[in-house]
Amino acid sequence: MRIHLSIALFILLLSGSIGCSDKRTAEEKICREAVDRHIWCVGEVFDKEMAAVAHSTREERIKTCVKDERIRERYQACLPEKGCDAFTDCLIDDAGKTGSRPAAGTTRKEQESREIPDD
Repeated sequence: MRIHLSIALFILLLSGSIGCSDKRTAEEKICREAVDRHIWCVGEVFDKEMAAVAHSTREERIKTCVKDERIRERYQACLPEKGCDAFTDCLIDDAGKTGSRPAAGTTRKEQESREIPDD
């Protein structure tokens, strides 16, 4: 009887972990897709050098996104937009609504790492 109870408890714990893992995987998928799209758009709108700068912070930006619900919501809202202009405009518009604008005096590289181009 103890063996069956231990197995049942293990399965219950495992199923709870899988549920959390599925949520984390979905969150990470949104973040990876959005960050990768942003990097690609930077290359399209600017050049490969700027895309390389954006790519240099890719993993850090994905980790930040996974931890920050507001960023994930912004990305999720903007991902359906067609084309780079619409996607980046959506990010900028949404950032303006939330007051998330680049600080005065920040460099272009700093702004790109935050995914908000200057005006």
